[in-house]
Amino acid sequence: MQEAVGYLRRAGDAASEVYANQEALEHYSEALKLLSELGAGPEAAAGLHLQCGRLSFRVGRLPEARSAYLAALAGARAAGDSRLELQALEALGLLLIMWGGRMTDAIPHLEEALRIAEALGDVPAEVSLLNRLSIVYSNRLRFAEARRYSERAMALAGALGDEQVLAKAMDGSKTVAAHLGDFASLRTILPRLEDILTRRGELWYLQWAVAESSFLPMADGLWDGAIELAEQALTVNRRVGDRGNEAYFLALLGWLQRARGEYGSAVALGEAASGLAAAVGNSWWMGWSEALLGWTLLELNAVDDAIAHLQRGLREADEADAPLYALRCAGQLALGYRLAGDRAAALAARERAEQLLDDVSTPPGMAFLHQTHASLAVAAVRLADGEVDRAERLVSPLVAAAERSGWAEIAAAGSRLLGDCRRAAGDDEGAVREFRRALAAAARGALPGEEWRARAGLAAALFALGEAGESEGHVQSARQIADRLAAGMEAGTVRDGFREAVHAALALSAHPR
Repeated sequence: MQEAVGYLRRAGDAASEVYANQEALEHYSEALKLLSELGAGPEAAAGLHLQCGRLSFRVGRLPEARSAYLAALAGARAAGDSRLELQALEALGLLLIMWGGRMTDAIPHLEEALRIAEALGDVPAEVSLLNRLSIVYSNRLRFAEARRYSERAMALAGALGDEQVLAKAMDGSKTVAAHLGDFASLRTILPRLEDILTRRGELWYLQWAVAESSFLPMADGLWDGAIELAEQALTVNRRVGDRGNEAYFLALLGWLQRARGEYGSAVALGEAASGLAAAVGNSWWMGWSEALLGWTLLELNAVDDAIAHLQRGLREADEADAPLYALRCAGQLALGYRLAGDRAAALAARERAEQLLDDVSTPPGMAFLHQTHASLAVAAVRLADGEVDRAERLVSPLVAAAERSGWAEIAAAGSRLLGDCRRAAGDDEGAVREFRRALAAAARGALPGEEWRARAGLAAALFALGEAGESEGHVQSARQIADRLAAGMEAGTVRDGFREAVHAALALSAHPR
């Protein structure tokens, strides 16, 4: 019977290598059943439990993965097998990062595993754990600390000279760079990382590298290229059967479609992502998906629907102790409440978002650009409450960082909001400068939604300065863009509400005072 256990284990390993996940799980489960019949202790089954956990995690059976990892950890400790204990701790830590507990619960597991790796002199394991800790701290909004972990990992991997270990170190480095909008680092890291992962068949890691490579064309407004890369990442995700993380890629595609003005596709993708994240019970990706869907709906003036999704996303992000996603939801929720006329709720959400922003740490000279939509929403609420200076202090550093990095969407949206601030301060000439800067960034980034908003603001500022002729030209151009955007949506109520809101804004632009 021991020979049968060995055969089943080898069959499971072979199936796992080619991502035949269900077949591999069946082999491992049968091997565990045989060991139980033999009366073997937990130490004999620890390795099989670890493999079952990894496969369950891959296919989105997250409660089963947690139970398997805990069994593996208990068995490894019973056997006194430090290497297996290290692997089980790391696997459990990764699961807790993404599902199954508060993210801070993962840190003790990962730090304990790191101590074991250091005691064993296991440099590849050290690099892997430093990478995990870098990702944890990124998701805790502590990007300065995250970069220090990733730099330690890169130094160890570089000294070792093993490309597989180097790829692990680069995984954390590119995640930090992506959040900071550090495109210079991404352009250096991603080509080599993707090459290593592709040659070695490391598809689970490859899906993230390909997805984050879409940020480069996204920043430049090269939407076809960005969407192609995001779709490639989704294809890899489905190739490995990683249903537990599929929602991330769907929501990312929704972001890209929204930015390029394809609102109908953006809503459909956002709803699909939200539904899938809920189905697998992944609170992380529910926070992410609902934040991006809520963002889209706010742009469409579907305020009540946006609030419902953002409330749900915030609850799930809090449940997972995931401030990265709580911030995205809370910031936009503040704006949603303000648009709905609920000032008390807007104040509470704004304060929550600002508390999270206060916790952000970044390397010198850098900003957390990937969440700028949340900061801009908070600033818009400040502006609506007449706090012009507070709004400008929040937005100006983000616009400067976006212009340094070349992220067109952030530069356009931020400059537009600065134009609104200048108008509120009675500085129409300053407003014209900001709106023209926003319009230039929107054109560079092929951002129709930002273009119509910039033109509307510019028209109002020009009208106030006595330039009625140029003002009317921008109003007409903005109306044409907005009608085109509305015509592309299938949902009638959303489309009609969007068009109504747009035309009201443009009427105000033509006669602002």
